[in-house]
Amino acid sequence: MPDDNCGGRVLALDPGKRRTGIALSDPSGTLASPLETVSLAVSALVEHVAALVRLHGVGSIVIGLPVSSTGEPGEIERLARSLAGRLHDRLGIGVVLWNESLSSWEAERILAERPGRAARGRVGGRAREAREKGEVDRLAAALILQDYLDARAKGEPGQE
Repeated sequence: MPDDNCGGRVLALDPGKRRTGIALSDPSGTLASPLETVSLAVSALVEHVAALVRLHGVGSIVIGLPVSSTGEPGEIERLARSLAGRLHDRLGIGVVLWNESLSSWEAERILAERPGRAARGRVGGRAREAREKGEVDRLAAALILQDYLDARAKGEPGQE
């Protein structure tokens, strides 16, 4: 798949079994923001992403790729790779697979520390509540995207 030198905003996906978190960069490609969480089958997700690409002037897509400790591809890794191929074929723009290790864990930690959530000390309860609302998924997508944008700004090579 081609690199992301197409210009425009960058859209990121954090695919999962039930939900996909989506994040979007600012027009300069510097800052990532959570956008939405959707629960769609792959074909519907591809069409939804295509609509977002048109709406926001997206020039490239980053997809979180879970890397297993065993080296064997898991279900979500296969889903991410399949989604990347389908989006590239459908949209003809750069699609980058980016290591998303621990992004959901980090998102849960960030959300659990926010003031105004469930009672202090109930990290699991707050994280569960946030996950139910899809907050974790879209924040994880934003963390993946920010990591990618920061690496790109430093001129670090892409992952895949």
